[in-house]
Amino acid sequence: MRKTEQWNSRVICQTLKENGAVPFFQPIHDIRTGKLTGAEILARLSLPDGSVVSPAAFLPYLNTLETISELTRTLLIHTEEWLRRIFLPEAFRLSFNIPADGLGLLWLADYCQAIVGGASSHITLVAELMETSPLSLEKLHLEHGLHRMREAGVLLALDDFGTGYSGFHLLQQTGADIIKIPREFIRSLNDCQVSHSIIDSVMLLAKTQKLDIIAEGVENQNQLSALQEKGVVSAQGYYYSQPLSAIDFSYYINHHR
Repeated sequence: MRKTEQWNSRVICQTLKENGAVPFFQPIHDIRTGKLTGAEILARLSLPDGSVVSPAAFLPYLNTLETISELTRTLLIHTEEWLRRIFLPEAFRLSFNIPADGLGLLWLADYCQAIVGGASSHITLVAELMETSPLSLEKLHLEHGLHRMREAGVLLALDDFGTGYSGFHLLQQTGADIIKIPREFIRSLNDCQVSHSIIDSVMLLAKTQKLDIIAEGVENQNQLSALQEKGVVSAQGYYYSQPLSAIDFSYYINHHR
């Protein structure tokens, strides 16, 4: 990447319009068995100079629901094409990120249903609700959006639970199926008792509410072992793999069958 700081919002938005955003995939594994069970779709942007940049360089320019939803749509379009050609492991879950207000997008549920219907393998889509901004949908719009997503068979996850806006309130409002433990708590797991206590509290909540848990940002065996002792089943992070292009992830899938 060359001089990312010189790329302004106009270039970023124009690149998005030209389908410059491409999906990368970070694998999700069952901690107990090592089995590949899913992946999270992550955005990368191909700029005019041929460089590929990570979200940290361009997400600050996507400060409206419209621009973020356009990014999501582009990633799902590319992912839909890839899913028509790849055979995935059984019961595979594929997740994508949207702001909580994205539940009100009229096209989202129908498009998710079309993606699942056109895939070569049976998959379940998971919408990860980002806690970077508060949920502002009116109650009726939220209920309608939730109903449509449920009808489409889409699960809901709370991304980076506890680090953004009203994590517990968002759980109450949406009835999410999955909580994702953020990397901030995982990173300090080996030397911070508070992180242990937070994760224990999240695990208790998940048990009582029958929620699935995914730990993000797992980087080493010590973290993985500590999470397994706490009953965490699923994890993602550099311990398993960095985010991969569609081609590289296809090889990764074949290697982990």
